[in-house]
Amino acid sequence: MIHIMKNQHIHFFSIILCLVLAIACCSCTTFPRRDLSVPEYRAKAVDAYLAEFSDSFEGSKIGPAIHEVLMRMPQDALKIILNRRRPVLFVGVCSSGTAKFASSSEVIICEKDVPAFQQGMTIIKISDSLASGSSDAIMGIVAHELAHRVLDHIRHNHVSCQAEREANRLIKSWGFAKEYAAASKEFGHAKVGDGVASCQEEAPEKKELIK
Repeated sequence: MIHIMKNQHIHFFSIILCLVLAIACCSCTTFPRRDLSVPEYRAKAVDAYLAEFSDSFEGSKIGPAIHEVLMRMPQDALKIILNRRRPVLFVGVCSSGTAKFASSSEVIICEKDVPAFQQGMTIIKISDSLASGSSDAIMGIVAHELAHRVLDHIRHNHVSCQAEREANRLIKSWGFAKEYAAASKEFGHAKVGDGVASCQEEAPEKKELIK
């Protein structure tokens, strides 16, 4: 006992040195906490999130498309989506069979789950008919809906052609211009009678020809 007390300072500094070295070694092999710019960490964060807040979309192109959009979107936007206090739920909707008339989903909270939904949630309803499109077109649709969440359109009752164009501009700035073009070509724009007026993209201003 006396021996231990006598050398406690030596032991203390030895422990500190070991901890510093251990942290230095670990930093070479692990990803920074909450650093979604690190591909390995982002992939694990996205996988864990979708396992908890998304339908499986098993055997469909929809699930991989959602994953790819989350992997490619900017880090600041992804942090908004992955916020457990107000998560985005990806819910599949059937377009055939009796389920096209009505169906139910259940959110189960397990005892060990980290608390969620304190600030509400955003539900993105995805029809299985979307799987008829190309992967690019599906990603364009998913990115567009996520843009509405990032821009907070629905919560502020901002439902208009202007909001649609804002979402389109945002996903193009995220690097989804090709996917937006595919979605527009394969699924078209909102038409009159769909709940909002026709939301075709604004045509660029025509420059007057110099005679």
